[in-house]
Amino acid sequence: MKKILAIYILITIIGYQWVNDTYFIDIIKPIFFATLAFYAYKKSENYHGRFRNVRNNSKLMIIMAIIYILTFSISGLFVGFSYSIYSHNFLMILKNIYHATFIIILIEYLRSYIINQNIKSRLNIIATTTIFILLEVNFGVLMSKFSDGKTIFEYTSSIILPLIFANILYSYVALKGGYKLTIPYRVIISLFILLTPIVPAFDWFLTGTFGVLFPVITIIVMQKYSKKATTIRRESKKTTAVAYFICFGIMITFIMAVAGIFQYKPIVILSNSMVPTFSRGDVVVYYEPSEEEKNNLENNTIIVYTKDNQYVVHRIIRKFKKSGETFYITKGDANNSDDYAPVSTDEIVGIYTISLKYVGYPSVWLNNIFNQTQAVVETK
Repeated sequence: MKKILAIYILITIIGYQWVNDTYFIDIIKPIFFATLAFYAYKKSENYHGRFRNVRNNSKLMIIMAIIYILTFSISGLFVGFSYSIYSHNFLMILKNIYHATFIIILIEYLRSYIINQNIKSRLNIIATTTIFILLEVNFGVLMSKFSDGKTIFEYTSSIILPLIFANILYSYVALKGGYKLTIPYRVIISLFILLTPIVPAFDWFLTGTFGVLFPVITIIVMQKYSKKATTIRRESKKTTAVAYFICFGIMITFIMAVAGIFQYKPIVILSNSMVPTFSRGDVVVYYEPSEEEKNNLENNTIIVYTKDNQYVVHRIIRKFKKSGETFYITKGDANNSDDYAPVSTDEIVGIYTISLKYVGYPSVWLNNIFNQTQAVVETK
């Protein structure tokens, strides 16, 4: 089996331009791995019988996947957010899910089969892990990065190193419980990455750091909580306590975000004055600009400002100076006229970065129940 995969890797290296073809990705690659997985299924014995505490370890891996998602998401409050590179067209979502989940399931089944054939051989474990690292390398992209030393270093740090550490984790987990542990963990994280519209705006350094540290932490946690059957009940209680602690931490973080402690702050949109950019019920994320930025904003910049103790999120259409002070004329994208009153730099509280669809509807409903007034800006 390892020889077949090694030949496949050699082919992908030699024909890296061809293997990025849609026909290969959509048809040949899935058929190849499905065939190998079916062969492994037919040849495999019930090696899962030797695993202990698979159910508890499976729960632990699901918890770690959720912690990954939460940690990854919350980090955006500190570094900012950017749009996901994945398309969110319905058909593309289905296609991406098919590629991610189906291939992951096949690969992790094969990893589990191969690595558990000889668990006492370190050479087998190292060779298997190396093969599965190479299986996930995009050699077409890799070849394009050999332009200068800086590009190679950044790509290696942000992509290759996290890939290596992730596969070390998957192999370690496969030895602990086989594909029943690795598949849920990988599928949950992959689906989140594919489906979320925004991701933290990590640079290459933060991407690499997160990608290396989390697998290491997961292995440490796995070693700590993967106990013998006699201690499972006690450890389950500990795991539950950890889950409660995580939920409490998330709640505190959310409260801090709403309170505006972080660099990036959210605000719920209560009107449709900015349709189609964003609409009632969306959450807009903004950051607080410096005084210099406030005085040098460009036309078409969307700003958050206050009028009569109400927050307004509208677009700048022009600027002017009066007595040495900068003022901006704003307008809602859906409004027919400009906003009546100019906006001074003292009234600007933020600059729009990104919006999240429908997330703020609970706040809209509460506002309708307890406060029937909305932020209304007069127009000319």
